[in-house]
Formats: sequence, C-alpha cells, structure tokens
Amino acid sequence: MFERDKAGLRRLGVPIQTIVLDDGESAAYRIRSSEFYLPYLGQTGVRSTGESRRIDRYGFRSLPTLLFEPEELRFVFRAAERVEQIGAGGLSDAAGCGLGKLRFDLGGVALHAPIAPEEVVLPPRAIADPHVLDALQDSLKRRKRVEIDHYSIGVDALATRSVEPYGLFLIGGNWYLAASDTRKNAWRTFRASRMRGVRVNESRPAQPGFQTPDEFSIREYARSRQAWEIGEDEAVQAIVEFRGEGGTVAAGARLGQVVSGDQHVRAFDVRRIDVFAR
Repeated sequence: MFERDKAGLRRLGVPIQTIVLDDGESAAYRIRSSEFYLPYLGQTGVRSTGESRRIDRYGFRSLPTLLFEPEELRFVFRAAERVEQIGAGGLSDAAGCGLGKLRFDLGGVALHAPIAPEEVVLPPRAIADPHVLDALQDSLKRRKRVEIDHYSIGVDALATRSVEPYGLFLIGGNWYLAASDTRKNAWRTFRASRMRGVRVNESRPAQPGFQTPDEFSIREYARSRQAWEIGEDEAVQAIVEFRGEGGTVAAGARLGQVVSGDQHVRAFDVRRIDVFAR
C-alpha cells in the first residue's frame, strides 16, 4: 500500500525525494512544501483577493505570487475552456479545476473576451469514451504498453492490438493515438473514438515499459498528418496527375511527393482511400 501511495502521489506531480539514512540501508522519504504548493495567481495592476503578504515557513504562504498581463490571462482562460469543452476525460476535469483556481485567486477580474465566429468549438460526430482517454493518458505518463480493442472501418471488424503509446493529438475534434504496433513493428495512428477498451500493462508499475524514440515529436507528427494518412491500415501508394496551372491544382500538387521524370505527377501514401478521394 505504501508503494502504491507513493506511485499515486508521483503521478499527481508531487515530488518525493528518497533519502538513504546513515546506516546505508534504510530509506526515508521527504516532500518539500516549497516544491509542492502552487503560487497564487494575480494580474498586473490588480491585487489578488487570495494574496497573502505574511511570509512564514509553512507551504504556500511562503511562495511568491505569479503575475499575468490581462491579455495573457484571457488567453489562458480561453484555452482552459477549450480543453473543458472538447471532452478529454480527466484532462477536461483538470482544466475545470484550473478555471476554478483562476476565478478564486483573481476575485472577479474580467477574464472573458467576445468569441469570434471562427473560434466556436464544434463537437465531433463521435465522442471518445472518457475512460479510454484517461487510460491512454495514464499509459503515456508512465510509458506503459497497452492493449486496445479497436474497430477498423477498412475491414469492418474489431481487433485487439498491443501498442507502445507515443502521444495523443487532436485533429478536427477527434483524438488520435500515435503508437508503435508491437506486432507489426511499425508506427500507427488509432482514433480514440473507435476504441472499445484499453488495458494498461501493470507489470512493474514503477518502471517504464518502453522508451519513446528520440526522433519522435508528437507536435511534428501531428502537423505532418493529412486526413487520408491517419489510420491503422497498411498504406497504399496513389499516383495522381495534376492537369492545369490554377492555384487549387498547384496547392494539391504540393501535398504529394515528386515522381521522378514528370513534374505533373505526384505520389501519396494513403490509408483512407475514401477520405483521399474526397
């Protein structure tokens, strides 16, 4: 139970130091309050209602106030609202807690800004199960292998995959898992809303189960994906001839790879033929 509780605290972000005692064998554990408590939040030019001027040795009262510019606060507030709206399980719950802290610390400071039409968040057609997202986020934090029951549109069947999760990203309101398929030994992308179950490998809970490749960047991976490239099926190559000189033709051609010998022909790696055709 003690080991479980320590692991739980560390998952919450609480730093626990392990100290070897003088006998060289026994261990003690320490949590420094200065490394655990969060500072009060405030806005420049406005005194925060939660701010404490008294300095003593107990936890949060000895920490400084973190000040934001008004525009920074509105940006942070809007971002947290977005995360709360998109439905991301525990991540959305954490965003709600963050908004509560903002409201409490800032004591009624105006945080809202008018929402432009292009900023409206549209819900996706298929919502991922919050329990699935929570399990994936937990496996990512601890770098643990997972088994997923995933529905594949291409073969119209549910299949169980063993994967090493590398990262979650959001495109078009849908969550996707970038992972290494351990059976195929290849990177794959799985849509979270098509997962019917996720089982995290709990062997050696305090130790990671794999190492994410140094060359992998979830930011770059997500930015480089086109809609027809996202899927768990094997990729096929599509060869397309672009006729004409218009801007739309040129823009489409730039998305493909140059085929040697013909400047009007491009190659594409396609996992979703229906999406690519549209």
